[in-house]
Amino acid sequence: WGKHGNEGVFLQTVAERLYIDVTNPFRNSVGRRILRTFLPFAEPGSAAALEQLVVEEPDMRIDSGMSLVLFFRMLSLALVIVPRIVVSVLFPDWNRKRVVRRVNSFVDHVEMRVEATTNLCDLVALECEVFDSLFSQIMPRLAPRFAAAMISLSLLTKLGSSVPNGKDLVLTMTRGIHHNVTTEMDLKLWKVAKAIQSDTDSLEYFKSSNTDVLATDYLRGNLPAPAQNAIRHFMNEYGMRGLYEIDFGRPRWREEPAPLMNTLKSYVEMGDDRAPDKVFAGGRVEAERAVRQLGEKLGRPRLVSFLARRVHSL
Repeated sequence: WGKHGNEGVFLQTVAERLYIDVTNPFRNSVGRRILRTFLPFAEPGSAAALEQLVVEEPDMRIDSGMSLVLFFRMLSLALVIVPRIVVSVLFPDWNRKRVVRRVNSFVDHVEMRVEATTNLCDLVALECEVFDSLFSQIMPRLAPRFAAAMISLSLLTKLGSSVPNGKDLVLTMTRGIHHNVTTEMDLKLWKVAKAIQSDTDSLEYFKSSNTDVLATDYLRGNLPAPAQNAIRHFMNEYGMRGLYEIDFGRPRWREEPAPLMNTLKSYVEMGDDRAPDKVFAGGRVEAERAVRQLGEKLGRPRLVSFLARRVHSL
């Protein structure tokens, strides 16, 4: 990016957290235009902070623009990304399944290599290698899907702004989104709660114990068998997640399950009227109704349906 292109590194560590360094592209006229266009969709807080820096920091002034080298770099990137965006828009379900298979294959490969490590030095070296390969192997496949979904949502928002209550209808469309990993996880955790509710001993144990006791007993394998087995199956798939999980140093649920037990305990004691699966199903109905209403208001039901399906599928 301009005369600063060879300065600094892509990732910076601050207070043991990883940050992407956008200083160089933000001081470039082309890079700044790209960041101002797409960053508000991905990270509104960071976008607002950058706008404030423009006013407060003289060092953030634009001092370079398009160059021949930058042009060819962007062209090479576009030749990879743009066709994938087009494919994502035209074949959202097929593309999603393809990307999911690729990501799962990557994760399986990493897990096998982690199991093969024998000491801390090898593990740290592997983590660095995996992190580098993540951007080269995974992000070029995920970014086009994200871009296609955000472009569709942006177009819906623009269309909705032209009719009364249109933006609220677009927001409603985002309820009950398919293939949301966190929603899928919550629904599976609800199934664990249902398994506990169906067993008298497990249900009584959860109602009479606090979350710390439940977490300790789970780690020791002392929960009633139906509860222990149901939670273990859930942990096999989601145990790598945790509270404030974006910080690598934070304990995972499989290491410190108390936060998860707190949520699970609330699910076990929850009535069916507030069940996550019913809330999700209700959200899907509301989203479909919003799609129809916005299409009718705009007089363009096929276009609205086409864009909404991309948002939900991608």
